[in-house]
Amino acid sequence: WWGPGDREPCGRLFNETPPPPGQRRKWEDWEFPYYTAWTIAIIMLTVGLSSKPDTRIDHWARRQAIIRMRKE
Repeated sequence: WWGPGDREPCGRLFNETPPPPGQRRKWEDWEFPYYTAWTIAIIMLTVGLSSKPDTRIDHWARRQAIIRMRKE
């Protein structure tokens, strides 16, 4: 773990060499499915948690109290 690595640190992120000017970095095979899955998971959690039913006991009790007061 703390031993010397097979490459010396060069000061670049993940020790990658930057692409030549005018070219973009090519994605690895795992990057597209990884980013896509995280994006879908975040969207599902955002939509799912914002539309979940309200099951708090104090809100239920308030609604029941209002219904009973209107009946009287």
